[in-house]
Amino acid sequence: TFRLEREPPGTPFAARCLPPAPAEPVLLAALAALLMRCRLMCAAGLALAACTDHAPPSAEGAGGPPAGRSGQAVYERYCFSCHTPGIAGAPKPGDAEAWAPRLAKGREALLQVTLAGITPGMPAKGMCFDCSEAELAAAIDYMIPLAQTP
Repeated sequence: TFRLEREPPGTPFAARCLPPAPAEPVLLAALAALLMRCRLMCAAGLALAACTDHAPPSAEGAGGPPAGRSGQAVYERYCFSCHTPGIAGAPKPGDAEAWAPRLAKGREALLQVTLAGITPGMPAKGMCFDCSEAELAAAIDYMIPLAQTP
């Protein structure tokens, strides 16, 4: 929309034809809403990616997670959904530059970060809440060569 009010005599023609300046509070509110929507979509994507195929353990202990999942199986079920597209800053396989500072800290540091998560990006255990520490370590061992291979 353009301004329709009358300007004082002598106002340059260009000033009379310009659209009004955007209302900053409205613009900021729209950007905040868009950011919130993006965060919700990312959280929903993480939640859906972490859905498991097996039932939660019953009171008797039957029906628990598959025993001794391989690092590749854990990666393909949980890790790849964020690391392959680089969601929330997750380093992509083959991006040696992004992985370098992480790998420099060592495998044990990677495991501790995996267990605890990184706010706001990576959830604890990469959303594999029934993964053992050994299974997560195996997933890290599977990902390290992927990180260094372009």
